[in-house]
Amino acid sequence: MKLVNRTFLPWVGAVLLAGCGVQLEVAEEAEPKGTDFSKSLYEGYLELSRDEYQEGDYRDSDTFAERAITAAGGAAPQPESLSARTLPADQVSLLAEARDRLLGLLQEGGIERLPQEAAKAQIKFECWMQEQEENRQPDDIAACRTDFFDAMASLETELAPKSVAAAPAPAPAAQPQAPAKIEAVPTPPVKTAKEAPPALKPLPDAFVVYFDFDQSKLTQESIAVLMEVVLAASKKDGSVISALGHTDSAGKQDYNQALAKKRVEAVTEFLIESGIDKARIKTEALGPAKPAVDAPDGQPEPKNRRVEIKFTPAEPVLGSN
Repeated sequence: MKLVNRTFLPWVGAVLLAGCGVQLEVAEEAEPKGTDFSKSLYEGYLELSRDEYQEGDYRDSDTFAERAITAAGGAAPQPESLSARTLPADQVSLLAEARDRLLGLLQEGGIERLPQEAAKAQIKFECWMQEQEENRQPDDIAACRTDFFDAMASLETELAPKSVAAAPAPAPAAQPQAPAKIEAVPTPPVKTAKEAPPALKPLPDAFVVYFDFDQSKLTQESIAVLMEVVLAASKKDGSVISALGHTDSAGKQDYNQALAKKRVEAVTEFLIESGIDKARIKTEALGPAKPAVDAPDGQPEPKNRRVEIKFTPAEPVLGSN
């Protein structure tokens, strides 16, 4: 092996590091212009860039600084795409659902009506993406994810359409007194109240997560439901979350009981990792005891392979109807 002069190595390292993180300085000197949304994005990206620079992550510092520079110019970048990051396989579906929901709220008036909160949701989503790619600081991942869900809950609450009273119809014009034949004057059009924006899908108090046969692994569909649960939990702060695990009647009783427990644990783990306090969650595994659909004993039934999740204001009585 060819020997390398050791005195040469520090100099090489200095050269390789030169230019790393330099975009932060450019971003800090920028003068933001444009909309309130783009200006808020600028401030958020700048903060992320500074945080990563302090941690020695110059690549991500530059990434966020470049997005801050773009926002400072008045052009608001869209939420970072999943393809921009190398993400853990088991987190891709959750992040994809989160991004789709964020884009929906931005397009439903979030940018115009709530620019600061909309920008916060986008910044926290990208913070979550960045931390999830590193996948080595669970507390930081949970903090970004929780802040994202909190911002999303605020957006959904504020963007929900308010009832708008219709303007009263104009009084009918007085009838002409002269007998002479005159042309009818067209009635002025009735001015209606401004049409309310399309209603956001309401978040209910109860949810059902379904599972594949003989499985306790969360599917993409079940993850989408659990994202709704996390958002609802942000709006229903202080409520108790009950999770009841069920199976169909195919298989032995003891096996089904254990399977129901695994399904509840999978749901609980997801909720806790999404920032929900473990103390809020009450669980019970019921196995095949309370089917949603009556089926002959031993017959598989997809609707019975589930975990039911409910929000209650006080301690629930688990296992009761």
